[in-house]
Amino acid sequence: MQEKVSSFIRGCMICCTNKSSNRKHSLYHPLHVPTCPWESISMGFMGGLLITRKGHDYMSMVVDMFNKMCVLMPCKNTISGKEATNLFFRQVWVHFWIPMNIIPDNDMNFSMHFGIYCGRI
Repeated sequence: MQEKVSSFIRGCMICCTNKSSNRKHSLYHPLHVPTCPWESISMGFMGGLLITRKGHDYMSMVVDMFNKMCVLMPCKNTISGKEATNLFFRQVWVHFWIPMNIIPDNDMNFSMHFGIYCGRI
């Protein structure tokens, strides 16, 4: 059975092109350990939610890495980086200011707009 599986994988073009690399690309860097609330936050989006009366079907999340306090902000699936940054300033910044360390999700459009508006880029 092992020979059949090996020959199938060697003959499958998709299996050959999607093979993971065995090389180490770089060293992992540990996250900053916060010493007080709202010093370090993580940001992300969650989708696939039911549509509300105001048309929101997405959720923007900001989580404090010190005490795990979470701020949830409803938004739309089509939110731009600029709109997400404005939403952050209206809902989070007015209460907690800008933290020292921000861990964003992998959305480059949002990360770029957020960095420009916060003066980090």
